Amino acid sequence: MYENTQPNNPTMKILLIEDDSFMRDMIILMLETANYTVTGVGNGAEALRQLTECANYTAIISDMYLPDTNAFKIFEQVAAACPGLPFLILTSETDEAVVQKATNLGITYISKDENFADTILTALTNLPTTKSAPTTLSPLPAKLFHDLSQPLNSIKMTAGGILFLLNQGKKLPDAELIECMENISSQTDNLAHIIKSLGTLLRRSENPPN
Repeated sequence: MYENTQPNNPTMKILLIEDDSFMRDMIILMLETANYTVTGVGNGAEALRQLTECANYTAIISDMYLPDTNAFKIFEQVAAACPGLPFLILTSETDEAVVQKATNLGITYISKDENFADTILTALTNLPTTKSAPTTLSPLPAKLFHDLSQPLNSIKMTAGGILFLLNQGKKLPDAELIECMENISSQTDNLAHIIKSLGTLLRRSENPPN
């Protein structure tokens, strides 16, 4: 039986993703006894629904393998939508490649052994201090990345194609060159619009209406 030997912040909120209901209930009880607030879910889809607002949680603890996904895939989505949110994997997996991947991604790896309760509490006590994104901006990073990537990739591919042909000593027909330049101009306008919209959103978040 674990003992709560370290003082914990009662405002810390944990999202626990564990498909084994018995294990989930046991971990919730353990964390709540240690003064954490815990939301427990049984699959990745429900976990992502819970993360509509990143500021709701201080950290995520996830089982490695879930009915609909795995912890690494959830981490990718969490890292995009809630950068800096601490992520812990709790698993009986001992594959060195999995452990190394978790370490490289900055994920805290916790083995499901006889000491897992103490290991979880120690890991949570030593979480790095992070500043949560404003609630209004919590879903922004993933969408922003997607919206910016599309015109940037289009510009890169168009310019790259033109440069490739020039390096081969070839020249695009005038009509195709004009079409390429019009595409670059259009995508640049898209980028400018996205950046302008982002600036407006940031100003609103910094100066909310009274």
